[in-house]
Amino acid sequence: MNTIILIKYLSYILLSNLFQSLKVFFASAVEYFRFKKKFNTDLKLINNLWKKNFKFDSSDKYIITDSYDDSSLYCYTLLTHAKKIQKIKKLPIIVVDKNFSFIKNSFYKSFAINNVIYLNSFFFSIFIIFRNFILILREFDKINKIDSTHDLSYNYDDIEISNIAYDDFLRFNLTGTVDDLEKFKFYILKTLLISIKINYIFRNKKLDSFAGKENQFSPRANLFQYFLKKNCICYIFVGPVNVSSIRKYKKFSQRTIPRTYINKRFYSYAFSKRANYIQKAKDILNKKFLSEFTQNEFLDAKYVFSDKHYRLSKDELCKKLNLDNKKKFVIVFSHNVYDGVFEIRRKLFIDNFIWLKETVNILSQNPNINVLVKKHPTEFSLLPIKDISLRAIEETTELKHKNIKLYPESLSPQFIRDNAHCIVTGHGTAGIEYACYGIPSISCNNSPYSYCKTSYEAKNYNQYEDLLKNIERLPRLSDAQIEKSLVLFFLTHALDKNNNEFFDALPDFHPSELVGFEKNFEYRFLQKIFKKLKKIKKVEETNIYQKYLNFLTHNNYSMYDIDKLK
Repeated sequence: MNTIILIKYLSYILLSNLFQSLKVFFASAVEYFRFKKKFNTDLKLINNLWKKNFKFDSSDKYIITDSYDDSSLYCYTLLTHAKKIQKIKKLPIIVVDKNFSFIKNSFYKSFAINNVIYLNSFFFSIFIIFRNFILILREFDKINKIDSTHDLSYNYDDIEISNIAYDDFLRFNLTGTVDDLEKFKFYILKTLLISIKINYIFRNKKLDSFAGKENQFSPRANLFQYFLKKNCICYIFVGPVNVSSIRKYKKFSQRTIPRTYINKRFYSYAFSKRANYIQKAKDILNKKFLSEFTQNEFLDAKYVFSDKHYRLSKDELCKKLNLDNKKKFVIVFSHNVYDGVFEIRRKLFIDNFIWLKETVNILSQNPNINVLVKKHPTEFSLLPIKDISLRAIEETTELKHKNIKLYPESLSPQFIRDNAHCIVTGHGTAGIEYACYGIPSISCNNSPYSYCKTSYEAKNYNQYEDLLKNIERLPRLSDAQIEKSLVLFFLTHALDKNNNEFFDALPDFHPSELVGFEKNFEYRFLQKIFKKLKKIKKVEETNIYQKYLNFLTHNNYSMYDIDKLK
């Protein structure tokens, strides 16, 4: 029976690969003429900037990067990232792609990339399946014994296949949680096949490093963990806007450190100099509430802190939502339900949707508070998750008190700053932003601010439940805790990114355009980028190249803009 199911799954994977290959081939062929007409001169400019001035030989190790998305913007981003590393290390590049695309192929030519591997090639997939069928069958027997979507224990060569597959399921199904065991097993098999392909491709190659952008989702998570297992340094890019950064991962044990983390040792050093940064952090934060953003602001925040939002007093909102204005306000910040779930070192709940439902359920048992659930910005971008926070409330059937309401979509976040007693978040940036105003938070995941001790971070379910049931008793943060929060806020919003001459500020956008990088958005952004590139005479003379050079030759975890520490 297992063999029949396996053949059925593999047949579907092969047919999907064939369909996707043909789809990308013909779609890119049609789009290619518009793309060339718009960017032909710019592609020549890229070629002039990145001319090779060194030769490779057979003893060289390889720099690996990926261009797996059907996105010209991601392709440009990762090639620019990898080429800077190549100029420093003088090693050849191999690109891991999904399917042949005329548009991405024009980028490869412009960047003088000759080694491209198409991971989803139909014939390559057939070859790998036939060559490894016994191995796949043996592993599928293990997969088929999984009896719960919460069982993430299946690994292959230490690569966390189930974890990666869980994230892939969330991203491609947009259900908020993994609720179909058989479908989940299919995603595990699909992720396993990617790892088998990677093992075959690189088994006899000398490898130096991985120049990537993500450490989650297949195949990026597979590649990331594979290279860490091979003791290769992974340079993970954080961007792409006109400020960017890099994280340097060296050990397999570092695989679950999110890119947003600030190294604790560096944070401790900055905190010892806190007198230099407290007022700067306050200025940045206060401007943020006035919709004035730094270059380093997260994309989601620009939508949340829009100047188009209206304001209400506590009395006005209580009257509008039929709430008791004598009770304290608790704000629950929903999370993205299809991105970033795997990229957490420690979490109490398996995904963000389950976390939200359970959090709402516990808070509804507390009659002494008003609870507002604030949608995540991604809920305004994709129709399948448009009302997923509301769905979490409605699907939680054990709600005891009618104290749970959605935060009005266009209400200014200033209401939270001025009226919230406490906020609840799994690990979100709100936990540090509002801590700067003395508002405590409750979290249940390892977060970028865990070591600040400014959040009540539950280590187990009983502790989390107890904190939520007694949330109205939590005191405001002390002055010392506020200072800790302000220093970390300064680091993440002023120091963590570096001016990058190879990018430009984002064009105006709607959140829906950021999902998969909608093509018109990509083209608007690329036009701005290429216009800026004309000002660059030589790559080595740019500030960002010098930052790369310093970063690659020193033992730092993050590429910080140290000049801002002065």
